[in-house]
Amino acid sequence: MKHKEKIFKTCDTESFTRALLQSGHDQAASSFSEVLGHEVGNSEVLVQVSSNPVEAPCIIKGDGQLTVIISEVMGELKGKSYLILNEDELDLIQRLCLGEKSKGQIRSLGPALLRELVNMLTSAVIKEFSNKLNVNAYGDVPRIFSMRTEDIQTMVQEDLNDDFVSDLFITTDTRFTLGGNEVYQPQLILKLGEPFLFLVYQHTQKAYQNY
Repeated sequence: MKHKEKIFKTCDTESFTRALLQSGHDQAASSFSEVLGHEVGNSEVLVQVSSNPVEAPCIIKGDGQLTVIISEVMGELKGKSYLILNEDELDLIQRLCLGEKSKGQIRSLGPALLRELVNMLTSAVIKEFSNKLNVNAYGDVPRIFSMRTEDIQTMVQEDLNDDFVSDLFITTDTRFTLGGNEVYQPQLILKLGEPFLFLVYQHTQKAYQNY
């Protein structure tokens, strides 16, 4: 694996990258709050810059069946997001969005709600990146899977190491806290390919030249 200082090229590039990633995830938490009508916080974004192979972020949701919603990042940025929820979190999100009487409607309304939720979260993150880096990027239609924790871990691991023909990529890992209750913590993992690193380096170089 390459050394971090060579990956980021300069300290300014590293600082800007980490601030931009945190800002994007903060925007996602803010959008999440608006949709639910309740406070949604988010943890500090854990950032890893890697070359293949790399160990995937740990899926923190415990044992049992989980839901993972995957969305491709397309356009001038390339990447993939994974939102991972357990049954209690799915139920809470549905009740907050649709009301207490919605519990029996999850089969018909659940998938559409989840896709809209991930569209909103991914769009909030990508919009922040697009605005700051002046690029065109967007999220593809999300796909929903029901899988066991260990199977999600394996899938994310394989995706991280196989998806991009790229020397370097960034992965981020954050948790959302729903309604101020730390029991409910949907996990968001994001992977961004090497063009993102090139763009942030370009941005910091221009900022330095214009200073």
